[in-house]
Amino acid sequence: MLGDLEIAFIGGGTMGEMIMTRLLSTKIVPKPDLIIVSDPLSARCLHLEEKYGIRTTTSNIEAVKGASIVVLAVKPQVLGSVYGYAEG
Repeated sequence: MLGDLEIAFIGGGTMGEMIMTRLLSTKIVPKPDLIIVSDPLSARCLHLEEKYGIRTTTSNIEAVKGASIVVLAVKPQVLGSVYGYAEG
């Protein structure tokens, strides 16, 4: 169990959702509000909030602020643009 550590996911697609779902269902992460997901699509953010009760944002920078763990859940071909975006 990770206790009260906040986890940020950069990428709210299938890969990120699967990891997040498993962390919640096994109680490794005890509360949904300990997870924040960043995704560029507002509709995807809304879907994840409604389905899992997690926090979301469209800002990678906002997502990682205060996070103890950051999960890069993006496809390799977009990692460069994610890194560039995080640099500001």
